[in-house]
Amino acid sequence: MMMNDKTYLVPTDNDLREALAAYAHEAWSGWMRYLFGKCFNNDAGELTIPAWAVARWTRQMNMAYWDLPLGEPDSDRAEADKMLEIIFKHKRAIDEASAEAEAGE
Repeated sequence: MMMNDKTYLVPTDNDLREALAAYAHEAWSGWMRYLFGKCFNNDAGELTIPAWAVARWTRQMNMAYWDLPLGEPDSDRAEADKMLEIIFKHKRAIDEASAEAEAGE
């Protein structure tokens, strides 16, 4: 995108930071929806996490990624793939803006 003769809009580190922050919020809010969906509503309006979930998530949070049993790292990999997609998209935008700038010189 050319603003004037040789001034191009180039994605910044802050753009990447904001894109990753937006994703972090999306991932967190998705997890909260999942967690709340597994809980029981109490008469007082509180949520109770079922015992099976407490046991599983306590075990997982106290275990290193590398020690998780087969299949359990899949959701972590899916999250990593989403973050990599944001990073690669940002890099492509920088590369394209740099190529446009070079072509316009």
